[in-house]
Amino acid sequence: MIMKIPNKAKEYYLRAIELAHTLQPRNFNTDPWFMKAKQVVEMYQKKADEESRSLYEESRKEFISAQTDELEKIKKASEKDAVVFLEYLYKTHPPKDKAHTMEKRPTEMTSEFKKKALVKAILHYHPDKQNAQAHGMLWKVLCEEITKYLNVKYEYFKD
Repeated sequence: MIMKIPNKAKEYYLRAIELAHTLQPRNFNTDPWFMKAKQVVEMYQKKADEESRSLYEESRKEFISAQTDELEKIKKASEKDAVVFLEYLYKTHPPKDKAHTMEKRPTEMTSEFKKKALVKAILHYHPDKQNAQAHGMLWKVLCEEITKYLNVKYEYFKD
């Protein structure tokens, strides 16, 4: 009966796995009950991850729809040269950290410069580096979209 309550079932399976690990050097990895326990815990974890992801995606929708025009401009700019795209980003959507600026353009443009500039921009705009509480969720979602375009550009220069 308890296995029909997902939170309790996951908890008990985890406890069984932890207990099995404490009985080392004996190895239960090939025992059917242990493999089943691992499988069930992974299933519950995937389900929890999917639910979490869908909730996050749902909350993002309102921020995406609020910025459709700006995202369209970013998409158009991303179709241009990497340096032109970076200049557009740093001009229209400068990073919130004032220390994050674009490097000065060298006299001779090389693919190595473009690659390094893209890596720096990805770090500057990466959503994990953005403080949603300080700058707002709108900025974080915008940075997620910017990072997607920057990663596409970077893939071109990757060896």
